[in-house]
Amino acid sequence: DTLNNVLKKVTLLLDLIDSAEASMQHFDSRVQTSSDSKASTGKGKVSVLGEKEKNVLVLGAGMVASSLAEYLGRSKHTTVTVASQYENDAMAVAHNATRGKAVCFDASRPGDKLRYLIEEADIVVSLLPAPMHPIVAQECIALKTDLVTASYESDEMRSLRKSCEEAGITILNEVGLDPGMDHMSAMKIIDSVHERGGEITSFSSVCGGLPAPEAANNPLLYKFSWSPMGVIRASQNNAQFSRDGKVVKVDGSDLLASAEPFDAWKSLNLECLPNRDSLIYGDKYGISSA
Repeated sequence: DTLNNVLKKVTLLLDLIDSAEASMQHFDSRVQTSSDSKASTGKGKVSVLGEKEKNVLVLGAGMVASSLAEYLGRSKHTTVTVASQYENDAMAVAHNATRGKAVCFDASRPGDKLRYLIEEADIVVSLLPAPMHPIVAQECIALKTDLVTASYESDEMRSLRKSCEEAGITILNEVGLDPGMDHMSAMKIIDSVHERGGEITSFSSVCGGLPAPEAANNPLLYKFSWSPMGVIRASQNNAQFSRDGKVVKVDGSDLLASAEPFDAWKSLNLECLPNRDSLIYGDKYGISSA
């Protein structure tokens, strides 16, 4: 009764004050929460702050994970749990977050541990190799937990759309650099043209990471900023795009040989490669006639 009286008083304060520099969390199951109160978070926690406590599960501790953990972990109200097969890697990545936690987890043998990790999370970010995303997605659907990936949307992931909608969750793919930021910058330009009554007759998007000049110290003048295996696989992908009204197809074995000069910055001596199936983005971007 005493604890419930304290909770009622805190709830009353929340009705009067939007936020305060304090927080309270229940550790006693005897304390009852009101489902219609601002004090209830649905997971046995009461926050007296404008910002709720969150737990983000990051699967994978590869080359892009540290930046993600640092960005998501800037808030003292967000716990970033990093799960990796290699404990030292998980710890190194988790260290970048204000409230980071490392977990040893083998994604090739997910089992019950994957379910447990997702149950504890408010949202999941999968930085695992793309073929592993469907297993994670199926667990997220079962547990009604949102999922974000930076990978191209595969047919297997696309087939989960109906199940995802029925579960009432969001699974957001292709939100890294490429694919991801390139989509956003493209749509910003395309929408701006359409809003002014213009028409897109031709569109080309180029994306790539450039090492600093002092770090470009190998014959390729290239440095890995993401999975080296992913780079090698991407260099063997089939590609197709439209040029002057005709579809151009490039076999994966010929991809590197198809490189063309990109002279937007002539002093950088850049080359451009076609990337996977560009035709599908005509409809997605609303420029199918380009």
